[in-house]
Amino acid sequence: MSFSWVAIHPQPKGVVQFIGGTFFGSLPTLFYRYFLQQLFEEGYTVIALPFRFTFRH
Repeated sequence: MSFSWVAIHPQPKGVVQFIGGTFFGSLPTLFYRYFLQQLFEEGYTVIALPFRFTFRH
C-alpha cells in the first residue's frame, strides 16, 4: 500500500479498494478521479492501487 492513494472518510459506510487496469490504471487518481470522488462523497473510504505495467508477469 505504499504506492496507493487513500482517502479516509470520517464516518465510512465501507471500504472500496480500486485496482486500476492495464493502461489507464497506472494513474487511477488521474483517469478515474470523478468516479473515486463520487464514491468518497457517498461515504466510502477509497483505496486506489495503481497497476504496475511491466513485461514480467
